[in-house]
Amino acid sequence: MIYQKLFVTEQKIKERMKTDKKKLKALNRIKNLLGQLDNNIEIIPATDEKKIQAILSQLKEADLSKYEEIVVHEMAEGKELYLQC
Repeated sequence: MIYQKLFVTEQKIKERMKTDKKKLKALNRIKNLLGQLDNNIEIIPATDEKKIQAILSQLKEADLSKYEEIVVHEMAEGKELYLQC
């Protein structure tokens, strides 16, 4: 029984790790996009999720990926983006 629970726990941790890796890649893409802005002219509202998504979509010239949207949402909400153990 304990081995079953350990296995299930291990699988959940592995799945979170995959998700966290995808979120980290999305975060790096967002940083690269934001690097294209002239920070002296453009003011980015850190809590306005819709505005951030619009700016990033414009810079990317495409819709944001699922994980880019998740990162923007968590950032705007002030949530931590990393896995808490």
